Amino acid sequence: MQILRSALTIVQQTIDAIADLFFPPMCLHCQQFLKVPRALPLCPTCSQGIKPVSKKYVQENILSRLETTYLDELWVGFSFTEEMA
Repeated sequence: MQILRSALTIVQQTIDAIADLFFPPMCLHCQQFLKVPRALPLCPTCSQGIKPVSKKYVQENILSRLETTYLDELWVGFSFTEEMA
């Protein structure tokens, strides 16, 4: 099992390297090419300008505005109906 995981990891890394040749990673904000692929595709300059959003801010300004009726409508909008099947 461990050998299979190692092989799959090598295959995934190879695919990622080939994809980077044709589609080099770019910063999402300034579109500058990244020298090193990053988990969050932002260049060092742009990533320094980002401040994390506090949990309190999210709770007070975003989650508090979501009503259950809105969430129900959203769920219906993204679910499959018989006509879609």
